[in-house]
Amino acid sequence: MVGTPYYMAPEILKEEDYSFKSDIWSLGIVLHQLCTEKPPFAGNNIQEVRGNVLRGKYEHLPRKFSADLLALVR
Repeated sequence: MVGTPYYMAPEILKEEDYSFKSDIWSLGIVLHQLCTEKPPFAGNNIQEVRGNVLRGKYEHLPRKFSADLLALVR
């Protein structure tokens, strides 16, 4: 496995097959980070980040953004 866990889709972290969905996941991460200036899945170490990605535990975008952008990132 190669890459930065902050941007890896759950299926990649679980060592499952890579697909187009994995790229869409990473795009959502980049969009979120552009809006908040930090990655959505936080953690004190890489293992904690990985666990939060796998559980879907992330910091949601603030409501100041449009409903369309919130839906796109979600």
